[in-house]
Amino acid sequence: MSTSPSPTTNTSDPTIAKATALSDPHARESDSRESDSQTIPQPAIRRPSRAAVLLVGCALFVSSGAVVFFGMYDGMKVLAAWFQPPLVEFSGQVFYEGQPLSHATVSTELVPSWSLLPKIQFDGSGYTDQDGRFQLETQHQGQLQKGVYPGEYRVKIVAFHPQTSATGAPRIRTPSQYSQFTTTPLTIQVSSQANQNRQQLFLTGPPAESPEIEKELNEGQRKTLAVFLGMFDRGDHDGDGALTLEEAKSIKNLASVEEADTDGNGSIDRKEFELHVKKYALGY
Repeated sequence: MSTSPSPTTNTSDPTIAKATALSDPHARESDSRESDSQTIPQPAIRRPSRAAVLLVGCALFVSSGAVVFFGMYDGMKVLAAWFQPPLVEFSGQVFYEGQPLSHATVSTELVPSWSLLPKIQFDGSGYTDQDGRFQLETQHQGQLQKGVYPGEYRVKIVAFHPQTSATGAPRIRTPSQYSQFTTTPLTIQVSSQANQNRQQLFLTGPPAESPEIEKELNEGQRKTLAVFLGMFDRGDHDGDGALTLEEAKSIKNLASVEEADTDGNGSIDRKEFELHVKKYALGY
């Protein structure tokens, strides 16, 4: 009896090859891996450069150092506030060419002007009266308080010519060397004993600037000025030659009257009032 040949798979036939692949699970898994590796490329792993690592490290170092520094700085401010001495009164008198210097600003700067501790407000200031006398005050805890801290101070003094025009810049009538801390020869020594803190200061030399030449008013301007000066005289109830800010505000048709108090003493004298009228009412 003859035997029939066993059937063979024709692998060249694409239909048969496809059917065989579908029936073989190992073939399907292999094909799936090959397909995935061909269609989904794996991203390349990039390592940070040395420069980037160094930059991040420096930024962290600087930020942490800043936190430490400002924390120490605040602590040093507290220590400085604890150890600062009390304020003591200091008064004096200023003379220019042998005459009392009125309406001058006196400013002081502690020697030395720098410190390892945060600087509490050591510098004082004052304003001379008609007789050239002044008292120093210091900005302390948000308020201007009478007195300064003990120590040696440089002193600068500045006074201005009376203004004849409301729009012109003030002109310095004291020698220029006394108007800067870097050039002034004046110093004071403030003692912890208030009864020892009195000193006279003397200025010599030509003024830094010449006085301003006053402009002439026309007839209409003079009449308007006379009307306002009459209002000033009627408002000066106590006859002291000055108006309080409240009294000055009662004068009608005069804008920004509080700006007339150019020396900041809380009142407006006749000269300040006249300059203010020239500026706002006459356009002078």
